[in-house]
Amino acid sequence: MKQRVVIWLAVFLMATSALWAQDVRQGVTAAFSKGAPRELANILGDEVNVIIQGKMTRTDRQGAQKALTAFFTDNPVQGFKLNHEGKRDESGFMIGTLTTGNGTWRVHCFFKKEQNQYCIHQIRIDPNNE
Repeated sequence: MKQRVVIWLAVFLMATSALWAQDVRQGVTAAFSKGAPRELANILGDEVNVIIQGKMTRTDRQGAQKALTAFFTDNPVQGFKLNHEGKRDESGFMIGTLTTGNGTWRVHCFFKKEQNQYCIHQIRIDPNNE
């Protein structure tokens, strides 16, 4: 009986973790597809490294939203495609291609688990040279 309870608990925790990870992926993809940094608010960590075209800023959640808003204002979004993603232990990443009116950009989002939820701790946006 105890073994069944442990197995069910393990399955429940894995399913919950997988669903949350999918919500994070969908949230990031939707926000970048629309050019809507405000939609990232619940996913951003308390401190975020924002690197845009090689210029790094370590800032809080509101500062990250402002930096992304400025980027999206200068580069109107036309679409976003998720290319790669991965998760290991307490961290994860997503890499995508952002298409804007000023060209294509490579977007990297790095996550870490904080207080039982995944938060973005770094966003990197560089020109796509492919």
